[in-house]
Amino acid sequence: MQVKQATLIGHSYGGRVIIKLAARESIPFEITNIILIDSAGVLPVRTTAQKWKIRKYKILKKFLNMKLIYAMFPEVIDDWRSRQGSADYRNATPMMRQCMVKAVNEDLTELLPKIRQEVLLIWGDQDTATPIRDAHIMEEKIPNCGLAVIPGTGHFSFLEKPAQFRGIMEAYLQ
Repeated sequence: MQVKQATLIGHSYGGRVIIKLAARESIPFEITNIILIDSAGVLPVRTTAQKWKIRKYKILKKFLNMKLIYAMFPEVIDDWRSRQGSADYRNATPMMRQCMVKAVNEDLTELLPKIRQEVLLIWGDQDTATPIRDAHIMEEKIPNCGLAVIPGTGHFSFLEKPAQFRGIMEAYLQ
């Protein structure tokens, strides 16, 4: 496409992609600035209870995947499987599920100081997918970074309060 300069805007997983791209030593175009919206990239700190829950899930999954056990209780096991993970995860192919698990468990915190461009973070203070704590970590680690918080919004802050989101974008881009 012969793009020479670009402002990159990414939401959630798109932010993860932009972080990896911006941290590279060289790319074939100039990134003028970056806007990350409720971005992924910071690995969550897991509590002991969360770690135990994950461990129990993995043990149960291994047990329920045994052919003999599945043959005895296919409906119960299928019902249990249908309630695990996000809707995106459940609807993904097995290969895509593996990719999603690897991506979600990759911590990009070490790449944040390598971002040389000006970065605007836009975040919902009620985001549970990528909590506001992640935004504060990014703001601290990215050298030229600012944070705009949209109160009362979750992971899709741009959809929940579009007028406020648009105002932030217009002010920043002008």
